[in-house]
Amino acid sequence: MGLTHSPRIATDGLVLCLDAGNVRSYPGSGNSWLDLSGNNTNGVLQNSPTFNTDSRDFTFNFDGSNQYVSVNNVPSIATNDFTCEILAKLNTSTGTQYFFGNWGYLAGGFYFARPGWSLNAFYFAIYDTDSYDSRNSGNLGGFELDKYYHLVVTRSGTNITMYKDGKYFTAFSTPSIYKVDRTYMNIHRAGDGATYSYGSTKLFRMYINKALFPNEVQQNYLATKGRFNL
Repeated sequence: MGLTHSPRIATDGLVLCLDAGNVRSYPGSGNSWLDLSGNNTNGVLQNSPTFNTDSRDFTFNFDGSNQYVSVNNVPSIATNDFTCEILAKLNTSTGTQYFFGNWGYLAGGFYFARPGWSLNAFYFAIYDTDSYDSRNSGNLGGFELDKYYHLVVTRSGTNITMYKDGKYFTAFSTPSIYKVDRTYMNIHRAGDGATYSYGSTKLFRMYINKALFPNEVQQNYLATKGRFNL
C-alpha cells in the first residue's frame, strides 16, 4: 500500500489515497497523481496545476479557473457509509470555492465547499438523482486564507458529520440515505460544470463502507500534521 506514516493513518475502508508529500504518489513531474491505497485509482492533473516543493510544502496549486484533479473508476458509494478527507487551503474569499465533489445535474452526488457568503463557513451538499438536496454549513471559527486545514466529512446512515483539524465542528441529517452512483471524484472542482477553487491541496483520502470515528479522524490529523509541518 505504501503508507508509512507515524503515527499510522486509519486504513479500514480506504479506497483512495493521493499524497503530494510521498514520492510514490507523486514523483515531482507528470500529470498522474498515484493512488497509494492499493486500488490503482489514480488521479489525473487537468490543465496543468503547479507542484511546489519549497520548504516541505509539497502541494498542488490550482488557479480557480479550470485546474483540478479528476479521479475515475472510484468504487460506487451507493447507500454505504463513506468518508472524504482533504488537506487544503484557499487563496481567495470571493465566490464559492469547491474542494471536492462528484455532483452532476439530475445525477446525484455531493460536494464540499466554502460558500461565497461567509469566509468562516464551510458546507456539504448531497443530492439524490432527482436533484433534491440536503445541505448544511458550519462556522469554522477563525478561518484564514492561505492556511492549510485538515477537513473531513463522514456519512453514517443519514448522519453527515464534519471535522476541522481533528475536531468536530458540525453535523446534520438527510431525510433518507441518498444513493450515490457516481464513480468518479474531482478535487478542486464540485463535479460537472465550471465549479472550481483557487487554492492548494496536499492530500486527499476517501473511504467507502467506513465513516471514520472521531478518534480515527484525530489519528489521521496527527499523522498528517507532523509530516506537513502544520
